[in-house]
Amino acid sequence: MTLVGEHSASIDSKGRLAIPSYFRKSLTDSVVIAPVLDTPDDEPVLRVYTLTKWQQVETSVRQMPNTGGHARAEQVRRFQRELFSISKMVEIDGSGRVLLSPRQREILGESRTQLIGMSDKLEIWAEGYWKKYHRTWMDQSPEERFNQLDLGGLSL
Repeated sequence: MTLVGEHSASIDSKGRLAIPSYFRKSLTDSVVIAPVLDTPDDEPVLRVYTLTKWQQVETSVRQMPNTGGHARAEQVRRFQRELFSISKMVEIDGSGRVLLSPRQREILGESRTQLIGMSDKLEIWAEGYWKKYHRTWMDQSPEERFNQLDLGGLSL
C-alpha cells in the first residue's frame, strides 16, 4: 500500500468527501477517519487509516498507561477519549466518497480540503491551512528545511 500525492476536494453539503481513485486503490472498502492530536498547533487535520493500520494505532494507544491519579495518566485518558470519540469507521461508498461526522467537519473548519498521501495513511487538511503550512516550508532555505532532519544518507 502506497498513498502518495495530493488532491484538492470539497466536502459536500451532506458532509461527504470524494476520495480520488488513485488513493482508493490503496485503501480498503472500510476506513477509519481520526483526528490528528499530536501536533503542537492543533492543525485542522484528519487521518484516514486502513483497518489494518488503525488496529496498530488503536493497540498502541490502548497500551498507554492511563491508571492512577498522576497528571500523566489523566492526560493519557483525555487523549484516548478525544481520539476514540472523534474517530469513526466509515465505508467508501460506490461513488468513492466517505462521510465525515459533524465533529470531524468542525475540526477542518472549511469545506475545501487538500488530501495528502503519507505512504501508509491519508491526511485530510483544511485547504487554507495546508497552503499556509506548505508555503512556510517552501519559504525556508534548503538548510533550514533539512537542518534538523537525519535522513540517514538518503538522497532526495
